[in-house]
Amino acid sequence: MIERWWPEIGLEPFYADEFCVLFKCDCREVLRRLLDKAVHHVITDPPFEAEAHFKQATRAKVKSFSVETTELPFAPIDELTRTYIGREFSRISDGWQLIFCQAEALASWRDAVLCTAFPNMVTPAEYVRSQLWIKPAGQPQYTGDRPGQGYEAIATAWSGRERMWWNGGGRHGIYTANPRRAGGEANLHPTEKPIPLMLTLIDLFTKKGQIVLDAFAGVASTGVAAKTHGRRAILCEMNDKYAEIGARRLATTKEQMQLFDFENYVEPAQTPIVDDDGVSILKKKKRKARAL
Repeated sequence: MIERWWPEIGLEPFYADEFCVLFKCDCREVLRRLLDKAVHHVITDPPFEAEAHFKQATRAKVKSFSVETTELPFAPIDELTRTYIGREFSRISDGWQLIFCQAEALASWRDAVLCTAFPNMVTPAEYVRSQLWIKPAGQPQYTGDRPGQGYEAIATAWSGRERMWWNGGGRHGIYTANPRRAGGEANLHPTEKPIPLMLTLIDLFTKKGQIVLDAFAGVASTGVAAKTHGRRAILCEMNDKYAEIGARRLATTKEQMQLFDFENYVEPAQTPIVDDDGVSILKKKKRKARAL
């Protein structure tokens, strides 16, 4: 029997353990029930807009120059939904918001989390930066009439009540990770995020014991990464197939995590890149080496 650690919202979880809870429902049912600042961070991958979302090329027939496509099994996002969700993200989160999107939608997500459609609403949200996920083995442009898009943007905002922080020091917000599974294994979801990428984001933008919300969980990659790093995650997924896959992945991760002692886990110390006097530590080391 798992003791409830997540906020009481009057919904029965589809899956729950000591680190993750998964609700099989429309995320709006969860968002509207959460109190202000109920979670620490939001890390999520909403559907793309209609023009970038409605079809996905799966295979090219080189000889005939034709492309086979399949419909994505979920609807594209619309402006009304984006506006509502962005407002709710800023209301319920007390820290970072990382929202995967196409580069063309960054301005729309910025406006959504800043609640520009609600001029009378006071929101603590601040749009911080647009980050990039580089896909070295991403899907090519099968039509051959334009460049392929080998990256995905991450709209990044802060809605915390405390001073902004992160665990990355002075590194850039650019991440490289293969979107395809190793060994040619098929992805479990058409827009599945790789575990190495999610592990990096969880490590950089959250702290041990904090709660992360993924409103569009898919097959629960955010939850798997959160569990691996000793964080907790509230996940929403309305598709039956993907919710079941996500629950199985979380259960498997739970068994693997018994190898780690989360109660005594200590975050690795962050290595500063600039000393107290403002001089690069790397430059100091090089100078010292030359002096020897």
